[in-house]
Amino acid sequence: MPVWSWFFIAAAVLIAIMLGLVAVLSVVGRKKTERLQRRFGPEYDRVVSKAGDQVVGEQQLSAREHEQ
Repeated sequence: MPVWSWFFIAAAVLIAIMLGLVAVLSVVGRKKTERLQRRFGPEYDRVVSKAGDQVVGEQQLSAREHEQ
């Protein structure tokens, strides 16, 4: 098999790994959001709205969880 074909195979494997990683991170993030929404209820929306960014708001709520 020519050397250049190994580069294509390696690229395909890397792309597959990256797509898998993106899928896993997406599911994990969605689960975290759902867990925080269940735990904090309306407070979740208030904190995220006040933070102006979902990631920042969720970090604040996670910090509250760890303090308790």
